[in-house]
Parts: sequence; C-alpha cells; structure tokens
Amino acid sequence: DATQWLIQQNFADKHRICIYGASYGAYAALMGSVKEPDLYQCAIGNVGVYDLNKMVTDDAQGYYRSVDVRVYALTLGLKNLDDISPSMKAHKIKAEVLLGAGREDDTAPPIHTERMRDAILKAGGSVDTVVYEGEGHGNYLLKNQIDWANRVLDFLDRNIGAAATVKP
Repeated sequence: DATQWLIQQNFADKHRICIYGASYGAYAALMGSVKEPDLYQCAIGNVGVYDLNKMVTDDAQGYYRSVDVRVYALTLGLKNLDDISPSMKAHKIKAEVLLGAGREDDTAPPIHTERMRDAILKAGGSVDTVVYEGEGHGNYLLKNQIDWANRVLDFLDRNIGAAATVKP
C-alpha cells in the first residue's frame, strides 16, 4: 500500500520499483514479488527462508527445533504452507531477482536460497545468486560485505537505473 501511495503521489516512478529484504525481510520481499508481480521490476532477498514446509518439517540445521512446532501451528497453521512459500509460487514472479546466503547459516539455511533459485529458473525467470563460504546469517567478513554491496548496486543499476532520484 505504501508503495502504491508513493507512486500515486509522484514520489516514486512505477517503472523503477525494487523490493529488498534480509532474513524475514527476504521472505517478505520474495512473497511481495509473488503477490504483486506487476509492481516490482526487481526483488532482492538476503539470508531468507522461502519454503515454510522445509522450515517446519525438514530442519536439518536444528535452529527451528528450539521453537515448538505448536507455535507454528498457532501462528501459521501447518496446512497449506506451500500457499505462503515464495519458492512454491516462483512461477508468479516477473521481477528480476538477486539472492544471497551464507553457507554456514543455521537460521536461514542456504538450501532455502538454492531452492528459491531453482524454482525461479524452472519457471523461466531470471535470478542471480551468491552463497558466501564462511558466513552465517549475514555477511560479517569485510570482503563479503563489499562484494554483496557491489552486487546489489550493480543489480539495481541494471534493473531500475543508476540515476535514481527522489522527486520533490
């Protein structure tokens, strides 16, 4: 709604909208591009969980075992998780996508990023993906922080243009 309002008020160019998020925000960014496929020219997800069934039932890394599955049953329900999993809805994504992950991430294991990438490619979409060795849930090594920042800037330049400005 906020994005639509910004467009209506001429604060944003409807042809130059990208959505970005990390962790839960990565899930939200990809789910946003599923729910509003014509709104976004690009979407960026970093260290995200994109398959809620995998998060709840097939947690190889152990992070989610500390959270009782009953919490998921109360908040998400344990049925129809595919309906709210971006990796299961990749065929609806029209935006260009950039995904990042850390190989040692036990909060959002890189299998989520890999499955999201594979689903987008299978659907005929476009996706750039990087999985950083030696990283967990975020980039802590300076070389990876710089690489990710440059990837994001290059991706934005290619997809919404380098001359982004804010209208008065």
